[in-house]
Amino acid sequence: MVISCSMSSLAGENFLIEKGLAQIPSEARRKVLGCLACQWRNAAATGNEPTAYGWQIRACSGLRSGTVAPTLRRLETGGVLASRREVMDTRTAGRPARLYYVPAETELGADFAATLEVPEVCGVVEGATTATGANSESGQRSNVDRAARIIGASSAAELGQIIKLATRRLGLLGDQPQ
Repeated sequence: MVISCSMSSLAGENFLIEKGLAQIPSEARRKVLGCLACQWRNAAATGNEPTAYGWQIRACSGLRSGTVAPTLRRLETGGVLASRREVMDTRTAGRPARLYYVPAETELGADFAATLEVPEVCGVVEGATTATGANSESGQRSNVDRAARIIGASSAAELGQIIKLATRRLGLLGDQPQ
């Protein structure tokens, strides 16, 4: 599920331009920066290290991986982000290891992280999952709750009814609508 948010971080982008790490303004970059700020704030609020990985940024911003990944790599090359690969058994987990992005442990990285603005509308923060909680039961519940809010359902139960009705109408269920 892609969670589209209208979020960006103009101050973060201005910082990059002032430091010579970016030359022209970019809406896509501002969205990535806003999503980083949301993810990092959410992690800090739950007592976790501020991390984010590509899929989280894609889901938050609605941008494609061909935009998000190069933006994150440029920020890392510029010295404002650092990355580390998740240490795990990919066969047991059934997925590839994630590449986590964190603020670089330099003065430049700290200054960059301090300039990021968390947008007022931050769809990742409310009920969001941390980098390690996306597959947890509570993470799945928060995704259902978020989906319910996005389509205007008042509860997860109402969301289930809407999905059931839609699948019936599309002929994806064998029974007929009532």
